[in-house]
Amino acid sequence: MQIAKFSRWKWLEIVLGLLPTSMLVGPLLPIGVFLVLVTLGFSLATGVNALKSSDGTLQTFLSVFGAAAGLWALWFVLLFGPAQIRARRVLHLLIMLSLIAGLASDGYWFRQIASDTDPHWYVKPVWFGVLIGPLILGAKYVFLLLRGNAAPPNSAQGTIQAD
Repeated sequence: MQIAKFSRWKWLEIVLGLLPTSMLVGPLLPIGVFLVLVTLGFSLATGVNALKSSDGTLQTFLSVFGAAAGLWALWFVLLFGPAQIRARRVLHLLIMLSLIAGLASDGYWFRQIASDTDPHWYVKPVWFGVLIGPLILGAKYVFLLLRGNAAPPNSAQGTIQAD
């Protein structure tokens, strides 16, 4: 696979849509995944059901995994382009599932932040600003990956060739 050429729009997507989330949330996701796995490991070792200890535990655990998978998939799609990913069936399926999990996680955190009653007025706009980029990009690339009639890379569709 070759890294796709970046247009101005692609750079705009990276700088405004994906980079802020990757810089703020990205370093925390491996720690979150590790802590979820440690919690599940301790709960299995001690016989305590960690998923039933709180009403929101399972959703939080799944949203951490979904966010990590979705962020990974968005970077992969931005770097290689939908056409190259669509050409490989297993990779296409894996990326689609990861993007959908990321969108579900993003939606979960949007709902959590919107229903939060934090007295600090600046918290919600900051988190909404961080989450809106991956939400828009994820929806865009799910649509582009589902659309099967797009031109493959290096195709001559839409170009005029001299005879």
